[in-house]
Amino acid sequence: MNEEAKKTLLRMIPHGLYVVTSGKAAGDGPVHGFTATWLTQASFKPPLVMMGVRKDSQSYASVTGNGAFVVNFIPKSDRAMAERFFQAPPASGSRFGDQPFRPAPATGAPVLEAALGFVECKVVHVFDHGDHSVVVGEVIEAQILQAGEPLLLSDTPWKYGG
Repeated sequence: MNEEAKKTLLRMIPHGLYVVTSGKAAGDGPVHGFTATWLTQASFKPPLVMMGVRKDSQSYASVTGNGAFVVNFIPKSDRAMAERFFQAPPASGSRFGDQPFRPAPATGAPVLEAALGFVECKVVHVFDHGDHSVVVGEVIEAQILQAGEPLLLSDTPWKYGG
């Protein structure tokens, strides 16, 4: 296989940038958040999304351990939010810092106040194959928090994939 062609072409797949959060935002336990790019809608009825999550990560452990997650849609004007959740966690263990959040209605997972909106999901299946697992979530709540354009991976100098 031509590795350079594979890498170049796979990086041409358009991706949004999202902050996926899990845990209990009301203080009932640790909260976790990470920047995700490999996410797409997978079904209308029931409404499903699926995302790739690295199997050996704290993100995978948090999402599958809690059985639920929130996909926060990041405004195009707030690349710093994506950067915060893309970096390694600080010594405090939380990427949230001073980022305000509240509990999602059904699962209590964190909803970022600065997000355009969110979909709240319960994990319904995990496909384990390769270095990332595909986590399928059923959308159980959705809210728009503000108007705006979503941040895309192509809006940044970052590359993930290939």
